[in-house]
Amino acid sequence: MTCTATEGPAAECPYRGGRRVKALEWHDFDGRGAKASAFLLVSYLIVQWSDGQFELSVSVPGHSSSFDGARFHPTLEAAKAAAQANYEARILACVEPPTVAEAARVLLDPVRALLEWDAARKYPIPYRVRDPLIRALAEADRR
Repeated sequence: MTCTATEGPAAECPYRGGRRVKALEWHDFDGRGAKASAFLLVSYLIVQWSDGQFELSVSVPGHSSSFDGARFHPTLEAAKAAAQANYEARILACVEPPTVAEAARVLLDPVRALLEWDAARKYPIPYRVRDPLIRALAEADRR
């Protein structure tokens, strides 16, 4: 699941673009609520009140339950989506974006394969594309 929140703490997460966070696994309480384990002993709890609203909270053993976003939601699905967005924001806030060098390393093997393929072709890659790739590979190999 890709973090796509447009409001709340997840929307403010600077590293959410392109990062994926595993979806919470929910255990439903016959449509009247649900529980999902987040990390360690922390769980997201959703309980339906008599007025039909679904309250979302974060449960930590030994502490009172709380939630730092909107607590009440009109549907169980809306409460689950809010919990997922909060969960993603907490995780993604701890992730550093890759450096340019780390991102470039991901491309090294495909670029090498492309250049090897190019050397055996009758119609090679134009030099304006090939030569910068060769220079980039040489620089990466020096590091």
